[in-house]
Amino acid sequence: MKTGFGGYRSGRFFTQLLLTNFVLVGGFMALFCAGIFMYSRMFTADLQEEANRKVLEQVNYNIDHLNDFIKNLAVSTFNDRDIVSLMNTRDQDIFQLYNKLARLDSTLNSNLFLDSIVVYNAFNGCSYSTSPTAPVLCGDNKEPVLADVIRNPASYPKFTMVPADLDKPDQQRVFVYTMYAATGSYNGRESMLVLTVKPDWLFDNVKAINNHAGNTLGRIFLFSERGRIIDSIDMPQLDESTRSLIADELTDSPESGSFVIKGGEGKQMVTYLRSGVSNWRMVSIQPYEEVFASVNRIGLFSFLALFILTVMSFLVSLWLSIRLYRPMYNLVNKFRKRHGDAGRQDEKDEWLFISSAYDKLSRSMEKLRDSKQSGKQVMRQYLQRLWITDSAAITEQQFGEYLLQGQSAQSYLLGLFKLDRYADFRTLRDEAEQKLLRFAIVNIASDVMADMPGTQTTDMLGDEFAVLVPIEDAGQSAATSERLAERIRRIQNLLDGYYRLSLTAVISDTIAGYRQVSDHYARVKRLSLYRMSEGPMSLITPQFDENRSRLPEEGMLQAGVEAELAAALREGREERWGAALDGVFEQLGRLHCDSLDDALLHVLALIKQEMRASDPIRYQSCLVSVQTYTRRILEQETFLEARLLIGTMLAEFYEQRIQERPDRREYLVEAVKEMIENGYGDPNMCLQVIADELELSPRYLGRYFRARESGTVAEFLTDTRLKHALKYLEEGQLSVAEIMKSVGYTNESTFFQVFKKKIGMTPGEYRQLYQRTL
Repeated sequence: MKTGFGGYRSGRFFTQLLLTNFVLVGGFMALFCAGIFMYSRMFTADLQEEANRKVLEQVNYNIDHLNDFIKNLAVSTFNDRDIVSLMNTRDQDIFQLYNKLARLDSTLNSNLFLDSIVVYNAFNGCSYSTSPTAPVLCGDNKEPVLADVIRNPASYPKFTMVPADLDKPDQQRVFVYTMYAATGSYNGRESMLVLTVKPDWLFDNVKAINNHAGNTLGRIFLFSERGRIIDSIDMPQLDESTRSLIADELTDSPESGSFVIKGGEGKQMVTYLRSGVSNWRMVSIQPYEEVFASVNRIGLFSFLALFILTVMSFLVSLWLSIRLYRPMYNLVNKFRKRHGDAGRQDEKDEWLFISSAYDKLSRSMEKLRDSKQSGKQVMRQYLQRLWITDSAAITEQQFGEYLLQGQSAQSYLLGLFKLDRYADFRTLRDEAEQKLLRFAIVNIASDVMADMPGTQTTDMLGDEFAVLVPIEDAGQSAATSERLAERIRRIQNLLDGYYRLSLTAVISDTIAGYRQVSDHYARVKRLSLYRMSEGPMSLITPQFDENRSRLPEEGMLQAGVEAELAAALREGREERWGAALDGVFEQLGRLHCDSLDDALLHVLALIKQEMRASDPIRYQSCLVSVQTYTRRILEQETFLEARLLIGTMLAEFYEQRIQERPDRREYLVEAVKEMIENGYGDPNMCLQVIADELELSPRYLGRYFRARESGTVAEFLTDTRLKHALKYLEEGQLSVAEIMKSVGYTNESTFFQVFKKKIGMTPGEYRQLYQRTL
């Protein structure tokens, strides 16, 4: 950003205004400058050096004052509770993180000399900053200044302002101020606070002195300890040869002094002073001749009047030019202050400069709007969960701003999805895959529900997802409920087909008013218990409560069913107790959801009682295994899974095969898959062959495999054969007939029919499509 007369003269429009006046007064000014050069040199040498030193002491005082101020700010920020949490907490809470980042922004906005604040958390490798575009960066992606501090810790001592470039040609240098807990250099293994300080205040002070002093004090520069010039983009530039000569002289120099050099800019008088805090050197550089010309007395009285008239003429012309140009200058200067060197290539043409700066401002506003929209989306998701779980906590303002979404509905329907086998979902899939699948569930549900305006889909975290459907017309409640049920079925089928995800869904009664949503949420959670009797991927409605018996008012089980089970267990024959168990679970499936858990506990108690009565010694010896089975049975989500485990427990008990070892059924599904993978080319491979090999009944094996895999053995065999058929087609070495026989098909028509149904095209078409994509 250019200030003072330099800012005016850079404009083409101002140049045109001033050109005529400059030509008129230039000759007279040249004569005046020539007279100044004749002034006595020896008289002013000592006086000039002392004046320079006083100015440099003032600059040094300003630097020390700024350093102390920044130090106090860094200490208070470093010990702030929110900043301490950002630096030392490995897993940041997303909602608290928003407030902590706002805390950083507040600190930045309240200290105008700060350029940015960066907090580095060494525990999770993330940095948190006041950047408007990327406030949180993790892994190898770091803020440029932070990355340079970590790479070169010795270059950034603690409690010291260090100049650093942002590695961008259109941005000026900043000062970096670091703070961390350890003493000495930063070791790279601890968190730290990095403040970047705008150099404007310091450089403006130096530039003000330069502009005010003119030729009297020359140009003032700041040199780092390593001889680099610390400046801003629009500071006066120094010839490289001159800079190198000065840097050599300053090496091992005393605290203050002066010397004379002769470099690319001619003979120069240099006065310097060392800063005690930052170890910088303030340097005043003056052309040797001009030092003495500045105090020269006019020798010729005859030129005095002409000089005064020339000066007055020039000043008046300059004043008029500035008054005419000032509106344009103020507009351009405002853009420069806000956008730095935006439009630098066109800055001499004011109109092109303003156009370029406006374009950049428009892009920045777009980014700001996107950032605000993202924060509003996070807030909406939080309030959606709060609305469903605790409707009374939602204020009228929050409901109108974030949840109403332009709807005028007075009643709603709530659909709740619960992930089946959620424990397997958490243990068998890594965190990244879980996040992806949760996103897929919300995305698919939103797409399917898109034709029901105002529907809000929410990830409730855990194993639950919810859709809230507004009902615009109270008379359409039944029709809306039917449409919701149809779309829920579609969502369940899509997720099962694409991702093998099984979800049980529950639909609520009509909700009269948004304050009643949490009450109905509690009811649908209770209705979801019917998954025990209905199985995975079921759709449960409030009508499930009708004609369901409760316990204990009407007894645990019908007397005949309970007596038959007890008699069958005493007899110990598998055919009889298996049929009795089927009858018991058929009756359990007709119970009210509030009684399901009690009924299952009652059945388990009855079974263990009869096992103990039939063979006390054997029961006592396998008590640990029975307790393990009991715990696993109570953990099952459906009666079918519980029935299978009870059957296995009883079979092993009566066959004296219960031992303290892992249940072999845990490996049963994998054994079936391995047999299919190894024998898919056998045309005779089927459920009966696999069951005979494993010495199990086909009916039991098929039901267990379907319960665990959400698909039949035949479907898995077909998928395996087609998987290998696709591989052979892609390799291109076998004909379609040979591939058909290799994967276990003997009938070409059957093979083509199955292939097209699953893949959507014939084998030949698939091979052609694959070859075209190579």
